[in-house]
Amino acid sequence: MLLRVEPADWEHAAAVAALAGEAARCHGLGDLLRELTLVLDDFAPDERPWLRLAAPGVLEIYGHPGHFLAGRDAGLAGAMPALPWDLREPAAPAAPPPFAPASGERFLHHHFLAAADVLAGRVIPGGVPPALAEAFQEAWDVTIDGRLRRRYLPGLPVAERRRRFARLFGAAGVLLPQHWELFHELWEWDDPDQDGLIGRAGRLPHLDLRRG
Repeated sequence: MLLRVEPADWEHAAAVAALAGEAARCHGLGDLLRELTLVLDDFAPDERPWLRLAAPGVLEIYGHPGHFLAGRDAGLAGAMPALPWDLREPAAPAAPPPFAPASGERFLHHHFLAAADVLAGRVIPGGVPPALAEAFQEAWDVTIDGRLRRRYLPGLPVAERRRRFARLFGAAGVLLPQHWELFHELWEWDDPDQDGLIGRAGRLPHLDLRRG
């Protein structure tokens, strides 16, 4: 399988390609694809990148380079000067954030397993009813991280995935015990399929009822 990282002149492109090659082998993508391209030039970070089958056996994943970099505090270091005599020399430009392989591995393994589900026909994103699309995605994400953790591969721990689940569905109403039972059912599900995910998504709080 041909693997590319773009922009090719990005200083971390080779390191990302090495991580991606190892992650692709873990998920058997070499048997499912001829080409895999990671395009890391998005303007805004988004934890759910765009996956595109450009042609049979050719997958493109579009994401943000920040997935592979250490986070930085975006706040100001101090108050802005108010009077002329308070002015100081401008601060030196901040150093670019360092490469963060652990963060990058979580991103790659999560989305490579999602790609493997689609390529194997277990999940058909275009076949999801629009009203359930967001709940379906969250339910699928829970199964992905659960499978990764059981395989001792990089993925979000159950506590973080539970927090995200609560943040999303809690806005639509009270999360009841049956919703948490469903969460753990999804987390432990080793062989998810399209119909099962749609059915479970339909049992979650309706996201069109989210409070404003």
